[in-house]
Amino acid sequence: MSFNTAVLPILILLIFGAGSMFFAMHYLSKEVSREKLHKVEDLSSLWKNSFPPTQVLTERGLKIQKWYRVFIVLLVGIAAAIGLFVTGFSNAPIITT
Repeated sequence: MSFNTAVLPILILLIFGAGSMFFAMHYLSKEVSREKLHKVEDLSSLWKNSFPPTQVLTERGLKIQKWYRVFIVLLVGIAAAIGLFVTGFSNAPIITT
């Protein structure tokens, strides 16, 4: 049984994407402004996803969130490019022999 190189993009996304998400959430959880949070009347409208919302982040938190989003877009682009080069830019299914 040989290693199928077509799983490399998925492994890149899994390892780097999930790992960076935990780091970003750890740093962003410390960058929530108490003053901005006290101004919000309905807190349930803020927490629709797992990341802290941009309305209550400090300036440093907004920078961290912006660079995390840039990193994710670049990571997906790089993984897609690697996937295209590994599969040879073909639409044919990957067959292992």
